[in-house]
Parts: sequence; C-alpha cells; structure tokens
Amino acid sequence: MNKLPLLALLFSSPLLAQFGNVGALPPSGGVSIGCTPSNGPSNGYVLTGQSSSTCQWATVGSASVDANTIKNAWVLTNTGSANAVTGTTTTTFPASYALGQAVIFQAAATNTGAATININSLGNKALTKGTTALAAGNLVNTVWYLAVYDSTEFQVVGYTLIAADVPTVNQNTTGYAAGLAAGSAGSLPYQTAANTTGFVAGNATGSTDAVLTSTASGGAYSSTSLKNAPALSAANMTSFPASLVAPPTNPALNTDSSLGTSTGSGFYLPGTSLTAGDLYYQASGGLTLAEANASTTVPAICIAISTTQCMTFGTYRFGSSQSWTSGQMLYVSDATAGAILNSAPTTSGHYVQVVGVALAADTVQFSASLDVGGIQ
Repeated sequence: MNKLPLLALLFSSPLLAQFGNVGALPPSGGVSIGCTPSNGPSNGYVLTGQSSSTCQWATVGSASVDANTIKNAWVLTNTGSANAVTGTTTTTFPASYALGQAVIFQAAATNTGAATININSLGNKALTKGTTALAAGNLVNTVWYLAVYDSTEFQVVGYTLIAADVPTVNQNTTGYAAGLAAGSAGSLPYQTAANTTGFVAGNATGSTDAVLTSTASGGAYSSTSLKNAPALSAANMTSFPASLVAPPTNPALNTDSSLGTSTGSGFYLPGTSLTAGDLYYQASGGLTLAEANASTTVPAICIAISTTQCMTFGTYRFGSSQSWTSGQMLYVSDATAGAILNSAPTTSGHYVQVVGVALAADTVQFSASLDVGGIQ
C-alpha cells in the first residue's frame, strides 16, 4: 500500500502498553501482539484498538481510524509550485483535515518565502517550521518532506535549515576593550606590549607594573613592564589636541559704556538679520520676534542691539523717545511682534512678561524675566 505507517508515532503510542511487542502493522506470522485478529491481518488494515483479547482493525483511510489513535502518512503527488504545494494523494485521504494527519511530498522547486499546502482540493493550509512560516530555502527542489497537521497548519518535519535558522556563534561578541589587538577572524582579542598604552590607576608617576602579553593569537604568554603616565602639570598642558575646537566667543560682553544713539552695552547672543530694538525668543530655527499673544512666542530672551547681536542683559538706548517714564516696568507687546509696552497686556488668553525697566524715555535696562503669566 502507498500509505506508510508512522512508526515513530506508533512506537511512542500508549498502544504499546496494550499490545506488547508490536513489530509492524499489519502483523504477520510469528509476531505476538497480545490479541487475536477478528477481521485481519492483511494488507490494507491498521490496528485501531483491542476488545478483550481480540484485535480491532479498520481499513486504511476509513472513518473508523480515530484521529487520536494511529495515523498514516499519505503520499502526495505534488503538482504545485515553489511556494504552493498542491496535488492529490495516491490513496484515499479523509474528506477533511484532522489533527495528526501526515503527508509526504516532494518539493517541486526551492521555495522563495512562506508556503502553503492544498491536499485533494480541501483548501490551503500554511506549511510551517513549528508555528513559524517557512522562509526562503526551507524547502529545496526534489527533496522529500513530511508534514503533520496540528489542527491549524501543517508543520514540516525535517525542513531544510538555512542560515537564519542557526544562531551565529559569535553574534554577541560585538566588540572588545579598547587597546586590545584583535586576533585572527573569529578568534578572541589578545594583548600585546605595543598596544598597552594605558596605566594602572593608583600607582605613582613613573612606576611600572608587570602585565602578561602574547606576541600572537594563541601564542605563549610573557611578562612585560607597563609604565604609568606622568602627572599633569602646567608644562604639559600647553595646547589642545587638533580634534578639539576653541570655545565660542559668544555670548560676549560689549564693554562700551558710553551709549550713543541706537546702541547697547551688555551680554549678547549672535544672530542674523535682526532689527535693533526688537525683542526675540529662541525658536527651533533660531532667534524669532517675540509676541505675548501666544504661549509659543514667549518668553523673550534678548533685545537686538544690531543686525547680528541680541543682548540678553544690559542697557539699550533707542534712537528716539519711546514716551517712557523713568522707573516704569516694561513688557512684551501682545499686539506688535518684537515691540515693548510700558503697560501690561490685559487681553484674555494673552500673556504677561516683564523684560526690564525704563531708565529714561528712550533707554531700557533689559533683564527679561522667564516667568510668563497667562491672562484669564
């Protein structure tokens, strides 16, 4: 017959406890199975159970072969493609899929991804490795495979391994300590005197420590001396390495103490295309005109004193009178972007931020508060 008994499943079956030494199915002369056949044995029958000392048999493929007892492997003539195994069995297959059914098939081509199987037009079922979809190369052209149904999909027993199915031995060795020389490909790093550039912490300047080194990967170890680094001093700290950049010159202090027209004196930030006398806040794209009509355009952090300088603290004199009275508190305008008011905004939903105090009708002592209050 073409349906092959799954001996591996049989030999682990509880039926062995019932029938003793089962050497093959169906049994033939001289093999003791612990019961007397009632309608067999002969070709085309499988053992399904025992009633007292009488064996119970059923024809292969019949409904009386219970899904939880003994299963046969049906041979499938595969007429499908690389990713779609399909065809008919060489002998009668049940009318529906059931747990434990097994099919033997030959791959028609090497698969390129997830694959399915359709037996006797009963419908597509996924072919898997465990419960994971097959990957490209798990089925190889002309190779025979066994697939067992688990009530959801057909799990391929003995699928062809690909690189992704096998963990890399050194996949977790992604680096090694600085200063160690790498060995040959796939080997552990080893220490040599040439790359021993550090020093042992806690030892006095100029003292030495013995370390073990190897001249080659896997070579014999020997002792060498390791000298500590010299102490830091003004003499050996005369320059920066080339990779370091000099600190920025801004913010800087404008030391001009004699304020002329439209000038300021104080700490300032660099900027571009600024308008002297306007207030700015720091946006993601750079300094932007501040306005107290939205939470996103305050707080103001500086007042422009030129097209490239925005003062964060200091004194600024406008080129004309701003109609201020000495001692007045000054605020970010909620009506004109960048402007200064000598009275706090009152519109509901707008904001109040103090930016300084008037020293004269045209002069502000700028010192912006970062506390911004919303108006109810």
